[in-house]
Amino acid sequence: VALIFRITYWFRGNATGYAEDVLRNPDLYLSMVNLAINFILAIVLYAAGKYVFKKTGSVIYGMLVQTIPLLSVILYEIIGRVSPEQIIPLPIIALTVFLIGHLAGRKQKYSTSDVLILSLIIGFGLSIKLTLIPLLIIPLIIVRDWKQKLYVTLLSFAFFLIIAFPVTLQIDRFWQWIKDLFLHSGQYGNGEKNIIDLPLFRENFKQIIHLQVH
Repeated sequence: VALIFRITYWFRGNATGYAEDVLRNPDLYLSMVNLAINFILAIVLYAAGKYVFKKTGSVIYGMLVQTIPLLSVILYEIIGRVSPEQIIPLPIIALTVFLIGHLAGRKQKYSTSDVLILSLIIGFGLSIKLTLIPLLIIPLIIVRDWKQKLYVTLLSFAFFLIIAFPVTLQIDRFWQWIKDLFLHSGQYGNGEKNIIDLPLFRENFKQIIHLQVH
């Protein structure tokens, strides 16, 4: 975001100061960030499709990987905004492409570099949003060696702390927020201390079912 802001300001050639121009034209700067995010996503989709086609020889497999961002209805709602959800497909695409490449190569074991790549993908996903923590289940299933399972888990959280460095600097507040999320039934750690509000849970579950009909 900071980089796109700077580039946008440089192209504008405005005589006013940088901070003043951003505050006067926030919609313009945020629009440029949104375009940049979508551009990055488009490049990743192209590269992923090409890589999968090269590894499998199947156009259909390549196209299926390219539909990953379209699977969640939330992307249609936020496509014009700037939010973490916009880049959630990136680690999912990366993990999918990595696994396809591994299977296509008929590898029986995961090397040290494979473990590092898996951990980096998971750590990157967690740094975007903690709702991606279920991604960690996948390497724990596919990696058979128990030591490597442990390494993937520990390294994933290590990469998370490196990528989400502001969290690391306020780890106490972050841990308290995590506990509130689990111990309160409201949104973002608020609400009553009953862990789960069953009527609200049922309503939200019905909404998910109706939204994600495919």
